[in-house]
Amino acid sequence: MRHQTLILLLAAVGPLLAARPVSAQRMGKRTVNLDLQVSYRMPKKLVRIPLNSAGVHPVLKDRWEYLVKTPERPKKGKKPKKPPKDPVPDLAWGIQVLSFGTIQLETPSTPGSQAEPVPKKTQNRKKPEPRSRYKEFRNFEEFLKKTARGLKFSKRGVARKQGSGRRLPYRYYAWTKDMQHNRCAVYKKDGREVVLLGSYLKWPRELTKKATKIYEKQIRDREKALLKGIESLIWERGREYKAQGVRGEHRFATTELRRKILEGEKKSIAGYADWDIFCTERFIIKYSFGPGKGKKEDAYRFADRMARQMSDMVLQYRKYFPPHDKMTKWWSVLRICRNHEQFSKYGSTHPGVIGWFNPLSKELVIFRSKRWSEAVAYHEGWHQYAHFWFGGKARLHRWYDEGLGDFFGSMARKSNHRFDMQSSRMRLATIKKLVKDRKAVPLQEIVRWNKRRFYGPKAGLYYAQGWAIVDFFMRGKDSGHWSQSYDKVMDSYTKVSLSTQDQVKAVDAAFEGINWRKFEKDWKAYVLSLD
Repeated sequence: MRHQTLILLLAAVGPLLAARPVSAQRMGKRTVNLDLQVSYRMPKKLVRIPLNSAGVHPVLKDRWEYLVKTPERPKKGKKPKKPPKDPVPDLAWGIQVLSFGTIQLETPSTPGSQAEPVPKKTQNRKKPEPRSRYKEFRNFEEFLKKTARGLKFSKRGVARKQGSGRRLPYRYYAWTKDMQHNRCAVYKKDGREVVLLGSYLKWPRELTKKATKIYEKQIRDREKALLKGIESLIWERGREYKAQGVRGEHRFATTELRRKILEGEKKSIAGYADWDIFCTERFIIKYSFGPGKGKKEDAYRFADRMARQMSDMVLQYRKYFPPHDKMTKWWSVLRICRNHEQFSKYGSTHPGVIGWFNPLSKELVIFRSKRWSEAVAYHEGWHQYAHFWFGGKARLHRWYDEGLGDFFGSMARKSNHRFDMQSSRMRLATIKKLVKDRKAVPLQEIVRWNKRRFYGPKAGLYYAQGWAIVDFFMRGKDSGHWSQSYDKVMDSYTKVSLSTQDQVKAVDAAFEGINWRKFEKDWKAYVLSLD
């Protein structure tokens, strides 16, 4: 599991996709279901993966990726081929679509609330226009100014036209950040901008002369494919969305804000025969089902059960993090894919990812699994709740955010509204081994790690340590390994993060006065005592 960082906007993020290198493909027509009604001419081996839009952010409307087949296992009696001594690295690449525009929301209203009387002195004054409380970017240039400071562009805003098709004009951008090379085309229509962003990653290590030649050819082919891809947008006409009611809409879509969110979610699955939607008090549920008699009903029963369990888990989030006035008001969205394959295609994730939360679309995404569905939903549901609780602004350290996710994900639901705190089945064995082998990261270091240090090849180990740190603070008071100085850590970190949105100040305040040597000793003793 990982926090939803899958939007991958621009060069401020990690790799876009992890796909096999291919040469430039013949172009085949594909149609996408966007609000702006556009279609693309893309390589045939690229497939469309729709992502949901919350309607108030520049969001990834659609993503295209090159699908990679899982390597086949060698047949019995045949030895697998040995890998070459100097392999040519995979050239990860892909194309994604962003949408920008100003969408103004009405001020959220609460059922049953009454307006306060207006003083006489202010009755004649002009009322201010309603203002959205969510950060918006009107166009691509505004987004660059606020999120891509310090980048050096080899080409920025150059006016161009398509090399083929209907020759739509666009602005072309090219820049490099670390290993990631970006090529971008920005189209404008009806007050909105559609951005086709192509990216590929260059291998940072030195190669032999033979491998370098092959790799350089791959880069040239990729440049051609990306340029053909990003200048492939054409406008489509005649596509209409028919509004329809869904289960629970009349009971729970009671405010203007909720109706707007629900309408956007209904549009996101419009035209897809294998998706359906319904509402509960706390969630909008979108679920997928396979072909065949009874499949839809079976998928609904599972989705309904998950909705009730998640509603109960929200009460646990609220128990430890009570609602406050600065919380973002929203209607949470839960998308349930029917299997891991559909889930991976939807988010372009690697096989190790089993759940994620998208902070821009505010969508929680899981898949149906006999083993992990509940734990994953509880974990990622925390990220969703934390996003709203901290107002969508706080940049939390990974040990805190992922640790709390695993803490909630480890809870066992015993009955309605009742959960038991338990050790994590997913993390306990890993962290015990790390402690015994003396390979755990020193606590004084890992509590200050940012996302780049935390996520990587060894992320699973760091997740386990993050959970164990949070679990110690949440359950360790009666363990016999506690010191009074630990009482304030979680509370101080939470309060400072909420008030300042500064992770450095938060961790300084949380661990002020801590004896690190004693803390390390107490924490390790606690970990080894868990079962």
